[in-house]
Amino acid sequence: MQLGQLRENIDILDRSKRDRHLKDFLFVLQVPNLEGELIRSCNISRIKDLLNSKSDSDFKTDIVQAKGLHNTLKRHGFNIDKFWCTTPQNDFAQYENSSHKVKLRQPKK
Repeated sequence: MQLGQLRENIDILDRSKRDRHLKDFLFVLQVPNLEGELIRSCNISRIKDLLNSKSDSDFKTDIVQAKGLHNTLKRHGFNIDKFWCTTPQNDFAQYENSSHKVKLRQPKK
């Protein structure tokens, strides 16, 4: 998405808030793609290692077909605090990443 398009969309959402059709909206930034987010959040160095995919390009097909993904993520040390946590180092950096407001955490035992 281009920055100009994002600003137009934010203006639409702001108008909806003023008209009381929308209470609030949050930014959850993915930097730069899902594969990068998963590599940063798990104890893996290549995305193909998460699902034992034959190649990085096979990963997308494999994740769609994956069963027991929760257990796979746990096995690879998935850390929700590292997922969707970065701020882009470009024009999009002006928008606060609100991912902490939508992440579910397990209660501590």
